[in-house]
Formats: sequence, C-alpha cells, structure tokens
Amino acid sequence: MVPFLRTWTLNIVTVVIFIAFVEMLLPNSSMKKYIKMVVGLLVILVILNPILELVRGKMNIQDEIFKSSAIVERQALSQRIDKFQNFQDQQILSVYKLKILEHLKEKMKYEFGRQVVHATIEIEENRGSKEFGKIKKISMVISHMDAKTDGRSENGIKPVEKITVQVNGTQEKVTSAASYEDDLVSDIKNNISKFYDIDKDNINISVYKTSR
Repeated sequence: MVPFLRTWTLNIVTVVIFIAFVEMLLPNSSMKKYIKMVVGLLVILVILNPILELVRGKMNIQDEIFKSSAIVERQALSQRIDKFQNFQDQQILSVYKLKILEHLKEKMKYEFGRQVVHATIEIEENRGSKEFGKIKKISMVISHMDAKTDGRSENGIKPVEKITVQVNGTQEKVTSAASYEDDLVSDIKNNISKFYDIDKDNINISVYKTSR
C-alpha cells in the first residue's frame, strides 16, 4: 500500500512539473488553450487511473493493506529480536563476570589466605572481536595480613620478623609488614597474570587496612 501511494504521488508531481514546463515553452496563441485542455485531461487520467484499476479488480486493496502491515510487523519483530539478543548477551556476560569473581575469591582464600573485600573486572564485550570474553582489567581490594601458621603465609612467603629497637632507653618490638605486603601483592599479580592470561599492568591490587 505504501509503495502504491508513493508511486501515485510521484506520478502526479511529475505531471504537474511537466505541465508547468510546457506552459513556459508554449507561445501565446490560440492553440495554447487546447493544449491546456489536453494536459488537464492527462492530469485527471493520472489521478483516476489507480481508482479505475481498483474498480476493474486489478488491485486488491486488502492485499495491499496486508502487505504493508506485514512489512511493519517484520520491522517491529526484527527490533524486538535485536533488543532480546542484546539483553541476553548482557545476562550471559553478567553471569560470566560473577563466575570469574567467585573464582578470584576462592583463589585468594585458599592460595593466599586473604579475603576479597571488593573486586571488579572488565572483559572484552564485543562479539565481533577475536578476544571476546577475555579479561582486560582486574581491580581488587584484599584483607589485611592475617595470623600466620608456622611463621609462613599459605602462599609460602615468610612474613617479616619483629625487629627490636631501642627508644629512649627502652626496648620495644616493632613489626613492619610493608615489605611482606609488597611481596605478597607482587606474588598475587604474577599468579593471576599467568592464570587468566592478563598483563600485570592491568591488575590493580590494594590491601584493606582497618584503623586500630
């Protein structure tokens, strides 16, 4: 129906432009009024032709309406499918991210004896990319140093021993964990980098420290 109306309108506009052009070229003579009459009949014919076809049964108006409706429905369906596909993709990616975060928490707990306080990850979400689903960045906050067993953490790094210093004639024991924490963070980065195939520069780890 829409193509039919477009063609009909285009034909009328074309004829009107043609008439205006012819009138500009015609000299003022007695023949001009006859030519105008012929052109007028041509315009009437162009306007009435689709109606005549409809009367003769060459055009089924219901079929045209159905075709137009079908086109609109197909377009609407295509849009709904695209929206559903996007929603489904987001759901799949969300579940995938959650699984990775859960694995990170388990890894920190059983391999390094730390709790994950907060963690976020970024992955390649472009389906057209060869690296679709690859982890691009990991940011993580882990818990502070826990009590160690046998003088070692669960990842095998020996913690810094207590150092005795003399302060105003009194001996005090001071524990500096900075070196140990740095070594631990470096070890965790190496571990995650190898396991998830991600550059260490894209792994951010900080240690959560509570005020005492």
